[in-house]
Amino acid sequence: QQVDEYRESIRAQEEALASQKKFDEQIRKATEAHQKEQEAEQKTATTQKELADKVKGTTEAFKNFFAQFKMQAQMMAVNAAIMLVTNSFREAFATMKEVDTELTKIQKVTGWTDARIGGVKESAYSVASDYGVAASDYLSSVAEMAKAGYDSASEGLGELAIKTQLVGDLTADQANKFLLATDAAWKFEGSITELSSVLDMANELENNYATSMDKLTAALPRTASVASMAGMDVDETLALLGTITAKTQESGEKAGTALRALILNILGDTTTEIEDGVTATEESVASLRGIIQKYAPDVVAAADATGKLINPMEAMRALATSYERGDLTDSELYQFVSGLGGKLRTNQLTAILQNFDTVNAMMNTMSHSAGSTQREVDVMLTSWESKVAILKNTWTEFVQNMVDSGAIKGAVTGLTRVLEFFNKFGNLLPLITATIGFIEFDHDAISIRGLFSTGLTTCPS
Repeated sequence: QQVDEYRESIRAQEEALASQKKFDEQIRKATEAHQKEQEAEQKTATTQKELADKVKGTTEAFKNFFAQFKMQAQMMAVNAAIMLVTNSFREAFATMKEVDTELTKIQKVTGWTDARIGGVKESAYSVASDYGVAASDYLSSVAEMAKAGYDSASEGLGELAIKTQLVGDLTADQANKFLLATDAAWKFEGSITELSSVLDMANELENNYATSMDKLTAALPRTASVASMAGMDVDETLALLGTITAKTQESGEKAGTALRALILNILGDTTTEIEDGVTATEESVASLRGIIQKYAPDVVAAADATGKLINPMEAMRALATSYERGDLTDSELYQFVSGLGGKLRTNQLTAILQNFDTVNAMMNTMSHSAGSTQREVDVMLTSWESKVAILKNTWTEFVQNMVDSGAIKGAVTGLTRVLEFFNKFGNLLPLITATIGFIEFDHDAISIRGLFSTGLTTCPS
């Protein structure tokens, strides 16, 4: 029995020991788990701190970047503003120089007083701004009109030339030739009203028919003198030229030459040149005279009765009417126009007789053309290009009022004299430079060294 009790005691102790070991193992595992949790928490805290530090560093970096970017942007804005002002002044001075050049041209050919030239100068910018162009461009047109002998009218004609350039998209030379030829032929004596009316008519033809200002302004100077001599009005001449260019789509030069040939043949003029080296012939004049006598007898009779030349417009109208009625056949028409010279593009001449209804329609259109040019200019003034030109004119005028051009000329003259002096006495510069280079200031004493050994060797012989 004692043995059993001993065994039972041993077994109980073993169970207790096993339980204790199990408990200890649980405690160990719990401790390890706790330690791992603490390590994980510590690692998380460390990671969070590192992340926070990185975020803070990144934030600071962004702050520094944006601060630098802001500073650079401000510097760029300041530099851009400085460059803008500098360039604006440079452009203004360049324009002022161009204006002065054109004013000098005007004064040279007109002999106007300084006071009058000053008045032209004062009005140049505002007039140019009225059309959205540079003041120098306006004055260039004034100068051309002054050279042509239009003293008091040159300013108004220069303004009209600018309008002509704008509505016709023409060069200054094209516009000037158009106005000068028209004025000389019909003896408008520089009348702005009359020439403006002609410009309105040509502009309306461009706006309503398959012709252009470019063609009309090229054609009219070739025809104007003979058309006027024949007693034709300017609107009749434009209608004939407009019909030729619209129906044939040939150039204005060819249309002008063709109409000039037709008019000279109707007049019987065999001396005036149609173009270089070409005149109407006795045969062509006689052929045309026979056609007109046959199909336009009333026109011939009226001319004979008054002792005047046959009116080309009336002759062509009568021939066109005969062609429309069928009295003048295609073969006769072809024989008639081909007799005027193949070089003169007979298809351009037949265009008039076959499309005289277009001539009449153009005449009607031109009768309602008053003011069309100005309306078109008003539309153009809404464009960016015009507004920029107006801004430049306003700025240049402001700079001119702020800076006396006489002072600029004086400064330039002064600088020129200084440079002339140095050009004249430039051989003394090495001596002066060497002497200054060897003078040393040592406290209160001045020692001159090397003057004779170096300085005088450069003296001119």
